[in-house]
Amino acid sequence: MVQWGARCPHCRRNHKWRPSEARYVDALPPRDWMEHQPLIEETPKTIRMFAEFERTLRNAADLDHAMDYALTTALTHTLRDKGNIQLVDWDEGCLCIVAQRGFDAEFLSTFARVPKDGASACGRAFRAREAVVIEDVETDPDYAPFIEVARHAGYRSVVSVPLISARNALVGVLSVHSSTRQKPLSSEILFLSKFAEVTANAVNGYFSR
Repeated sequence: MVQWGARCPHCRRNHKWRPSEARYVDALPPRDWMEHQPLIEETPKTIRMFAEFERTLRNAADLDHAMDYALTTALTHTLRDKGNIQLVDWDEGCLCIVAQRGFDAEFLSTFARVPKDGASACGRAFRAREAVVIEDVETDPDYAPFIEVARHAGYRSVVSVPLISARNALVGVLSVHSSTRQKPLSSEILFLSKFAEVTANAVNGYFSR
């Protein structure tokens, strides 16, 4: 059933949301960021995109397909062409890559298993349970061990967001990379965090099957 939901935070008009869509209203980025994103120009379109994202993850054939779809969607909506998703191996206490785009063998070997005390962006996000932004890997002293890997892989900045479910379960990390120095707006972090939460919920769903 279609129901009236919250007012649009941008146009201040009411829109008709399905119950599965209404909870995504608060995740909308402010218009200053949305105007630069070709696929999420309209508030209703963005809300329905989140709901469709959740449905597709839930109905994927298996976890590998779900994570591949999640990563592709995150890269599309952040206008990046490199990224990866890692899930937690709690027996080993590390992150393991389960989906990736745009990386060479050296990168995949280096970050195949990232410990909780790792100095990389994903390791820090894993440890802190919060988003980590490295605006320029060349000037981040803690990233020094990975500089050559970053140069060869062709990225200069990284955003890593923990995959934390609605029930506060940490299941992994989503990372997106850019070839240029870049400081994402807080609205982009909010957007990625909502993607991460929906993805984490899906992971938990697959593990509980």
